Amino acid sequence: YDAAEYIKDEFVSYGLKPLFGDDYFQKFPFIKGVNLPQTNSVTFFINGKPVELKPGKDFTTFSFSGKKKVKAELVFAGYGVTVPPLNYDDYADIDVKDKIVVVMNFHPEYDSVKSMFDMYSSLRQKAANARDNGAAGIIFVNGPLSATVDELINYDYDGAAGIQNFAVIQ
Repeated sequence: YDAAEYIKDEFVSYGLKPLFGDDYFQKFPFIKGVNLPQTNSVTFFINGKPVELKPGKDFTTFSFSGKKKVKAELVFAGYGVTVPPLNYDDYADIDVKDKIVVVMNFHPEYDSVKSMFDMYSSLRQKAANARDNGAAGIIFVNGPLSATVDELINYDYDGAAGIQNFAVIQ
């Protein structure tokens, strides 16, 4: 017996009429889950030879990734964060214009429970920061906290729109 049924039964016992036709419950659409599109592809060229990655095994696309085909040079940008109050910017001295930025998960103070970096370090914020700095896409890699576990992040829908025309993978 769940809470919703209990409340409905209480409404009936008080003589209240249903608000939604003959039903006391309001129906609404809800996205329970999403699946990683198997049509996504990633190919690296190492010494001129193509190396294709397998979706869900070698890489994952983020649900907020925009649709974009990108062929560009890679550039490493640390944690990919910009924190104005701390005068910290991983993009300060690098050119990422039209390149694919490679950044680590987490942030420089990952072991601090009260770090100002937390406010600027969500994956979506890092992706938007890369885009705002002129990058064509972003690849997240597991950093220092992942020394013993190197797993892909779950492909989850966060309910917000994707970042238009900007590729986001791990």
